[in-house]
Amino acid sequence: MGILFSILFRPCQRCRRHHYQLSTYLTPGQIQLIQCTWSILKLDLVTLGLTVFLHFFETEPDLKMLFPKMIRMNESNQLEWDVDRDMLQKHAVTVMEGLGAAVETLHDSHLLNSVLIALGQTHEKRNIKPYMLK
Repeated sequence: MGILFSILFRPCQRCRRHHYQLSTYLTPGQIQLIQCTWSILKLDLVTLGLTVFLHFFETEPDLKMLFPKMIRMNESNQLEWDVDRDMLQKHAVTVMEGLGAAVETLHDSHLLNSVLIALGQTHEKRNIKPYMLK
Protein backbone atom coordinates (compact mmCIF):
# COMPACT_ATOMS: atom_id res chain seq x y z
CA MET A 1 0.00 0.00 0.00
CA GLY A 2 2.87 2.35 0.72
CA ILE A 3 4.13 2.09 -2.82
CA LEU A 4 0.62 2.68 -4.17
CA PHE A 5 0.25 5.73 -1.93
CA SER A 6 3.55 7.26 -3.02
CA ILE A 7 2.81 6.73 -6.71
CA LEU A 8 -0.78 7.96 -6.72
CA PHE A 9 -0.49 10.84 -4.31
CA ARG A 10 2.10 13.47 -5.01
CA PRO A 11 1.92 17.12 -3.98
CA CYS A 12 0.03 19.25 -6.47
CA GLN A 13 2.52 21.52 -8.24
CA ARG A 14 -0.04 24.35 -8.57
CA CYS A 15 -0.45 24.96 -4.85
CA ARG A 16 1.91 25.22 -1.91
CA ARG A 17 0.00 23.07 0.54
CA HIS A 18 -0.05 19.29 0.20
CA HIS A 19 -3.04 18.75 -2.03
CA TYR A 20 -3.22 15.36 -3.71
CA GLN A 21 -5.02 14.68 -6.98
CA LEU A 22 -5.80 11.13 -7.97
CA SER A 23 -7.38 12.51 -11.16
CA THR A 24 -3.85 13.10 -12.42
CA TYR A 25 -3.44 9.32 -12.64
CA LEU A 26 -6.94 7.94 -13.24
CA THR A 27 -9.65 9.25 -15.53
CA PRO A 28 -13.27 9.34 -14.32
CA GLY A 29 -13.95 6.45 -16.71
CA GLN A 30 -11.16 4.37 -15.22
CA ILE A 31 -12.42 5.09 -11.70
CA GLN A 32 -15.92 4.03 -12.75
CA LEU A 33 -14.58 0.82 -14.31
CA ILE A 34 -12.63 -0.04 -11.15
CA GLN A 35 -15.65 0.68 -8.95
CA CYS A 36 -18.02 -1.33 -11.18
CA THR A 37 -15.62 -4.26 -11.17
CA TRP A 38 -15.32 -4.03 -7.39
CA SER A 39 -19.11 -4.01 -7.03
CA ILE A 40 -19.09 -7.50 -8.57
CA LEU A 41 -16.05 -8.78 -6.67
CA LYS A 42 -17.30 -7.59 -3.28
CA LEU A 43 -20.34 -9.86 -3.46
CA ASP A 44 -18.21 -12.66 -2.02
CA LEU A 45 -15.37 -11.16 0.03
CA VAL A 46 -14.74 -14.45 1.84
CA THR A 47 -13.97 -16.38 -1.34
CA LEU A 48 -12.09 -13.47 -2.90
CA GLY A 49 -9.94 -12.89 0.18
CA LEU A 50 -9.18 -16.56 0.76
CA THR A 51 -8.32 -17.04 -2.91
CA VAL A 52 -5.90 -14.10 -2.84
CA PHE A 53 -4.15 -15.17 0.37
CA LEU A 54 -4.00 -18.87 -0.48
CA HIS A 55 -2.49 -17.93 -3.84
CA PHE A 56 0.10 -15.76 -2.03
CA PHE A 57 0.94 -18.63 0.30
CA GLU A 58 1.20 -21.14 -2.55
CA THR A 59 3.43 -18.95 -4.71
CA GLU A 60 5.42 -17.44 -1.82
CA PRO A 61 5.46 -19.94 1.09
CA ASP A 62 7.80 -17.72 3.11
CA LEU A 63 4.97 -15.19 3.44
CA LYS A 64 3.36 -17.51 5.97
CA MET A 65 6.08 -16.55 8.45
CA LEU A 66 4.64 -13.01 8.48
CA PHE A 67 1.39 -14.39 9.92
CA PRO A 68 2.45 -16.19 13.11
CA LYS A 69 -1.07 -16.28 14.54
CA MET A 70 -2.22 -18.32 11.56
CA ILE A 71 0.58 -20.88 11.59
CA ARG A 72 -0.18 -24.05 13.52
CA MET A 73 2.26 -25.86 15.78
CA ASN A 74 2.35 -29.65 15.87
CA GLU A 75 2.80 -31.94 18.90
CA SER A 76 6.60 -31.67 18.60
CA ASN A 77 6.32 -27.88 18.83
CA GLN A 78 7.48 -27.53 15.23
CA LEU A 79 5.94 -25.19 12.71
CA GLU A 80 3.41 -26.65 10.36
CA TRP A 81 2.79 -24.78 7.18
CA ASP A 82 -0.94 -25.39 7.35
CA VAL A 83 -2.93 -22.24 7.75
CA ASP A 84 -5.66 -21.71 10.33
CA ARG A 85 -8.44 -21.12 7.81
CA ASP A 86 -10.76 -19.38 10.28
CA MET A 87 -8.15 -16.77 11.20
CA LEU A 88 -7.09 -16.45 7.58
CA GLN A 89 -10.70 -15.95 6.52
CA LYS A 90 -11.20 -13.18 9.08
CA HIS A 91 -7.98 -11.46 8.05
CA ALA A 92 -8.70 -11.89 4.34
CA VAL A 93 -12.14 -10.30 4.70
CA THR A 94 -10.64 -7.42 6.70
CA VAL A 95 -8.06 -6.84 3.96
CA MET A 96 -10.72 -7.01 1.24
CA GLU A 97 -12.91 -4.55 3.18
CA GLY A 98 -9.93 -2.18 3.38
CA LEU A 99 -9.38 -2.55 -0.34
CA GLY A 100 -13.08 -1.92 -0.87
CA ALA A 101 -12.94 1.27 1.20
CA ALA A 102 -10.08 2.48 -0.98
CA VAL A 103 -11.88 1.58 -4.22
CA GLU A 104 -15.11 3.21 -3.08
CA THR A 105 -13.31 6.49 -2.29
CA LEU A 106 -11.39 6.78 -5.57
CA HIS A 107 -13.61 9.70 -6.58
CA ASP A 108 -12.37 11.76 -3.60
CA SER A 109 -8.59 12.02 -3.23
CA HIS A 110 -8.83 13.52 0.26
CA LEU A 111 -11.11 10.78 1.54
CA LEU A 112 -8.97 8.09 -0.09
CA ASN A 113 -5.93 9.66 1.55
CA SER A 114 -7.67 9.33 4.93
CA VAL A 115 -8.52 5.67 4.25
CA LEU A 116 -4.92 4.86 3.31
CA ILE A 117 -3.51 6.72 6.32
CA ALA A 118 -5.86 4.80 8.63
CA LEU A 119 -4.74 1.56 7.00
CA GLY A 120 -1.09 2.51 7.51
CA GLN A 121 -1.73 3.38 11.16
CA THR A 122 -3.35 -0.01 11.72
CA HIS A 123 -0.28 -1.74 10.29
CA GLU A 124 2.02 0.45 12.38
CA LYS A 125 0.16 -0.52 15.58
CA ARG A 126 0.74 -4.16 14.68
CA ASN A 127 4.45 -3.46 14.16
CA ILE A 128 4.29 -4.25 10.45
CA LYS A 129 7.44 -2.96 8.78
CA PRO A 130 7.50 -1.57 5.21
CA TYR A 131 9.79 -4.36 3.99
CA MET A 132 7.13 -6.89 5.03
CA LEU A 133 4.67 -5.40 2.53
CA LYS A 134 6.88 -5.54 -0.55
